[in-house]
Amino acid sequence: MSEFLDQHQPEKLEHREALVDRWFSGTGASYDRVVAWTTLGLDGYWKRKLLASMPETAERVLDLACGTGIVLEKLARKYPGSQLVGVDLTQEYLDVAKAKLAAMGVEAELLHANAESAPLTGAFDAVCSSYIPKYVDPDRLLDCITPYLRAGAKVVLHDFTYPKTWLYRKVWRVWMWSINTIGPRFFPAWEKAFDKELVTVIKNTHWPREFMAAFERHGYVDIKRQNLTARSSMIVSARRP
Repeated sequence: MSEFLDQHQPEKLEHREALVDRWFSGTGASYDRVVAWTTLGLDGYWKRKLLASMPETAERVLDLACGTGIVLEKLARKYPGSQLVGVDLTQEYLDVAKAKLAAMGVEAELLHANAESAPLTGAFDAVCSSYIPKYVDPDRLLDCITPYLRAGAKVVLHDFTYPKTWLYRKVWRVWMWSINTIGPRFFPAWEKAFDKELVTVIKNTHWPREFMAAFERHGYVDIKRQNLTARSSMIVSARRP
């Protein structure tokens, strides 16, 4: 896990859950607009890349930290007629996702649970997640989902990363400062999220390296990573043999 989360002992799992609750409680109605604004619209591009990395066909798909259903909507279009399962820690986000999918005429199983210990059943052909890797322990997550993956199932993970070059880091820091300064004025419900803590988490996390190593330990194959937008975001994928 990141240095930031490692510093919050004795129980990192409880801290992560508390962190997510503090940042995202009361923000379900505005999440889609905020994520689009704070990423300058890149969230949509990144999610298209995530979907492009998924298998061409899948009968059953799991979306971890599904939030308000942004990815679930896209999965429903990519895999019409497939069984979709979403997991999220925040019930109000699941309520928004449920309403979105209902408007599309799509049924999905939505679980209010921690992705590292979700009560999964059945078997999946694909698993994806956007923005969860920096919050979770890779081995715990893989311990949870691997028993439910069919042979050949693919796992595709996406999240923020801290840019590598001096120039892009400078631009990134200026933009994050702008978000934290201006954000609360336009989105008061997000005041607790617009602080230096999220910046610290993103700067200190090493989730791509940690997940690639964890995939190898758990026997996955075809382990790959894809840098996006000056390495401010990344996709890591692997397949269960």
